[in-house]
Amino acid sequence: MHHALFISEVCREICGLTDQSSLPALARTCRALQEPALDELWKNLYSIHPFLHLLTRSSCEDAESSQTAVQRPTPPQWDTLRKYSERTRSLYMCIIDDPPTTSSDYISALFNQPNSPSFFPNLRALAWYPANHEEMLPFLRFLCGPSLTHLSAEFTNDPANLAMLASLGALCPNIADISISAANATIIAEMTDALSASICQWNDLKQVSCDDLTLPALEHLGRTRGLESLTAYASDHMSSFSHPDGVRGTPFPRLQRLHLYAVQLSNATYCFKGMHLALKQFRLDVFDANEIISTSSFLQNFFAELVDHCSQYTLAELDFCIIHSELPSSATVTTLRDISPLLSFRNLRAVRFEGLTTLSLDDSDITELASTWPRIEELSLSTYANYAVASLPTFLSLIHLIQTCPRLRALSLVVDTMGVTESLCHALRHGVHSDVLHELCLGNSPINSPTVVAHVLRTLYPSLKLVDLSVWNKEPLTHLPTRAPCEGRWGMVNSKLQTLRAVTQQKKRSYHTITSEPPSIRICAYSPGCRTTTSLLLGFLYRW
Repeated sequence: MHHALFISEVCREICGLTDQSSLPALARTCRALQEPALDELWKNLYSIHPFLHLLTRSSCEDAESSQTAVQRPTPPQWDTLRKYSERTRSLYMCIIDDPPTTSSDYISALFNQPNSPSFFPNLRALAWYPANHEEMLPFLRFLCGPSLTHLSAEFTNDPANLAMLASLGALCPNIADISISAANATIIAEMTDALSASICQWNDLKQVSCDDLTLPALEHLGRTRGLESLTAYASDHMSSFSHPDGVRGTPFPRLQRLHLYAVQLSNATYCFKGMHLALKQFRLDVFDANEIISTSSFLQNFFAELVDHCSQYTLAELDFCIIHSELPSSATVTTLRDISPLLSFRNLRAVRFEGLTTLSLDDSDITELASTWPRIEELSLSTYANYAVASLPTFLSLIHLIQTCPRLRALSLVVDTMGVTESLCHALRHGVHSDVLHELCLGNSPINSPTVVAHVLRTLYPSLKLVDLSVWNKEPLTHLPTRAPCEGRWGMVNSKLQTLRAVTQQKKRSYHTITSEPPSIRICAYSPGCRTTTSLLLGFLYRW
């Protein structure tokens, strides 16, 4: 039996499903829906401009004057402003226009209200990314308060910003979700100290995303039992904390999602020493690929550390990304042996490699991966391969993945299509196929027969619309010398897939038209035996 809704709940559901542009008219025309419509209209704002417009219409001097000044709102005007500001739950100030629309005079008049601690008393979430940090910083204090539980903000390295960052713990004592970044993407010790001072004052944190943290701040997070998600820089502080003598007991007891970013792979490897995690999701972003390109042992060592310090039964998603990927030298190859420690995670649902340009796999390797991860749903292994040194799987691997991994819905893999013939397409017809897979990226896979490849892909993946070619606009494919001819052939594959899909849909429509028409029966009243035949047919038609 379904839970019966109160009338007020029904009204809120209606307003929640109503288009944003229709809510003002709904509030004006229906008394029962007025309050819930206004709540929904002012609930999530992407600017304070709506309040500034109310302020300028009521508080500015004569428009014909050469100067425009802002007066303090009158008590009735404050009542109007509070009527709307009390409904705001989230504010995303990611783009702030230049004056005069949001000049400091207007904002000062808006926030300097009498006998009220906060202009947004019920604000829960705030995103603060102003264009002018120096001018807008004084008003951040007015937005902070005990009601705030989610804060995403950007700070500069000047003393005023650092002081504000260090005071967030006192201004917003109930923060549960915090995301702090540097405006110029430069990590300095002063910002690390300021953020760490606030981190140590929050005891109910669930999600933390930041740059570097001091050792006391990391120890505090390690003791925070409610922490579920952590994004951090793999710094020396993190490495020191992760050693057995860094903190007593098991740190991060309920951490489920860990995202590390490191300059080099070895920095991230050191962070796991002494850890015992039960993660569901793990992601690593590496900015310098020189270690991986020089020798694949760094990669194997990292994955071995991950297996040793993370539960093999809980991990469901793994992302490994090299940010600045480059075309590798001809002598560098990464094989299945280098990533083999990952085979210990038998419950993986998603494995995504990005920028790993040295991976070499053949059909037997794909067979082993598929057998180990039968419940895999997303598998992204490669988008680039050096044909001269790398082994490539064939379409037999695609067939084996369909047979072994029935839930696979997204695949990224460089395969050898040169040996594909029309006979394979005929052999597969009415046989092996997957209706689940909707995303397919084949990178710079070698190809010489786009039409044949399109027919085989259409047979294997009936639900596939197009092969993903967006990787050609990313490194390293964007600077590949053979980009133009290879990308052009895969473009021809997509054109053929569209044609085949249109033909299939037309056949379905034609079949539906034929089967939906009633049978046409002609009765001849003058033929021999017409009386008996007519009576039988009329009886059939009556029953039909």
